[in-house]
Amino acid sequence: WGVYDGTSLIGVNSGHKTENTFYRSRGIWVHPEFRKKGTAQLLFSSTEEKAIEEGCDMIWSIPRKSALPSYTRFGFKTVGNFFDEGMEFGPNIYVKKELTDENS
Repeated sequence: WGVYDGTSLIGVNSGHKTENTFYRSRGIWVHPEFRKKGTAQLLFSSTEEKAIEEGCDMIWSIPRKSALPSYTRFGFKTVGNFFDEGMEFGPNIYVKKELTDENS
């Protein structure tokens, strides 16, 4: 998914089904000039819509610590503690968002 300001791409996200009812939000990025203006929330909304369309009941991700506030604002909950091992840009943490009727 992409968000544009005119013809300039200012934010992207991708996602894919990982199990029968789990969907991964992966690769969110927002241009620094457009951060904290709702762009990530628009991208997460598109991701959630696709997850629901594909019959999923949960979205998960592994955001960087610096990006975590965008995820929690959208309703993601942290799972476990921050970790660096195996991650190029850490620390990271697992997050998930249950998709129920009240979320959709």
